[in-house]
Amino acid sequence: MNDDQYPEFPLAGRNKKAFLWTPDGVQTLLDAGCAWGYGTRFFTQKSEQVFGLEPDEKYIEIAQNRYPDLEFTVSPLEQTPFPDQFFDVIIACDTLEHAEDEVQCFSEMFRILKPQGLLIVTTPHQGVFAFLDPANALPYLEYFVKRYLGIFYKLAYWVRKRKFPEEVTAEKPIYTHENTHRHYTKEDFIEFLNQSEAKGRYDILKVFRSGLLLGVLTHNIEFYISLFFPVKVKRVLEKVVITPLNFLAELDYWIPYHRLAYNIALKIRKIE
Repeated sequence: MNDDQYPEFPLAGRNKKAFLWTPDGVQTLLDAGCAWGYGTRFFTQKSEQVFGLEPDEKYIEIAQNRYPDLEFTVSPLEQTPFPDQFFDVIIACDTLEHAEDEVQCFSEMFRILKPQGLLIVTTPHQGVFAFLDPANALPYLEYFVKRYLGIFYKLAYWVRKRKFPEEVTAEKPIYTHENTHRHYTKEDFIEFLNQSEAKGRYDILKVFRSGLLLGVLTHNIEFYISLFFPVKVKRVLEKVVITPLNFLAELDYWIPYHRLAYNIALKIRKIE
């Protein structure tokens, strides 16, 4: 297992927002879309039983090995194996933008959420800098460089590998729900809720739209560092460039930019 590929992260950003919105002393909590559990582990401070849900089997294998005291399940969010009204709190941090069917996700989460339970959702927001989302923009940029600026790609490859690539293949990226970040507004979520089984059974308690540019800018710079520099130089640049940028991006996350923001978080109560 490569720790560089599957790193641990501190409690920050969207996970910290979800943590702060979660009351103390709940019985059951689900981290829906938990990846390899790097955020799930913190919620043991809030809940007696903590569960993680993730469709990627590799991620769940890593999570189970790292956190054997937590319960992890391989499953899509649209149809989970949990019984009705099982959870006091459901966290879905940057999960819905990867799902196939947002409406069905809300229906399923409300099925397994207890009456008066809390649903905390975070996703990318349709803000002014949404077009810079690296999951959407960078694959096409890499295709453009390979297709039209092949010499620069070959030079960057040589810098990293000390040899030129045998062949440069430029394949136009195909976007799917798995590799694309969809960006939403508050109105989008209200529409999803009202089309789902949650209709008439929810209150939106809080909406937090935050972060403007620094977070997404840092992700883009990380990509270029990986593209143009060998591993040893990359690690140095991560320490002297990315680490301070991450610090500033975390500060930026907590500033409410409202409709301009890059992130959105909602705290929703099931009123039934």
